[in-house]
Amino acid sequence: MDLAPRVLLKDFEVDLYIQSGNRVLFSEDPYFSKVFSDLREAGNYDLILLDQSSSKSLKEKIRFFPKTPFIPIQGFFYGFQFNRTLFHFARYEEFLGVEAEKRTHLFYDFQISKKNYVSIAIGGNDPERTYHRWSEVVELLDDEVVLVGSSNGVSEAEEIENRNPKVKNLVGKLSLKESAKVVGSSKLLICADGGIMHIALALEVPVIALFIEPFRPEYRFINSKNIGIYKRDISEIEPEEIVEKYPF
Repeated sequence: MDLAPRVLLKDFEVDLYIQSGNRVLFSEDPYFSKVFSDLREAGNYDLILLDQSSSKSLKEKIRFFPKTPFIPIQGFFYGFQFNRTLFHFARYEEFLGVEAEKRTHLFYDFQISKKNYVSIAIGGNDPERTYHRWSEVVELLDDEVVLVGSSNGVSEAEEIENRNPKVKNLVGKLSLKESAKVVGSSKLLICADGGIMHIALALEVPVIALFIEPFRPEYRFINSKNIGIYKRDISEIEPEEIVEKYPF
């Protein structure tokens, strides 16, 4: 979500320095000339856009680009109670002098034809944001369902697949980039607030997402086609409540 405004840099030659685990997501991104995870691969730049002003980021900037001008995007503004996507857009628009209404299409697609299935993200690293009633949600849907997610959701996904012939289970079987392609080809993602949700938002796939305090939908979404269900405890969300929000 922090890199969504990169579309505003389309008239510039831009390299991206990013953690190695996320590098694959942007390896074919049309807005970046080069994507790397080792600053020794960096070139000579006219300007550095520094996402956060953490001590680590500032030390790396001073070490590798001591005389290069830089703009802090998020600066020392931390926390979660704001919409980071819109905040970053505002900062880019500020230093580029771009009017908000002149934003172009935000994200590219993977050139995969859209399919008529719903993706559901199973599992989660945060127990408080992990939903355990997906099997009931699947039973209430008429669509073909593709399950995605990391290895900690494998057993739950296998149980769902075994009980329902309309389910294709890909949990724990895909790379992050492959997961992005599957989600990007679906007509809807249903999930808890997390990484796969952000992938769907980046690909402009409609989302029904589950949120708990203190993370609210308005801190994540930037348009009205995405639906958030917000409760104090994720276990309070009934499967029927999720399916009632189904937009198709």
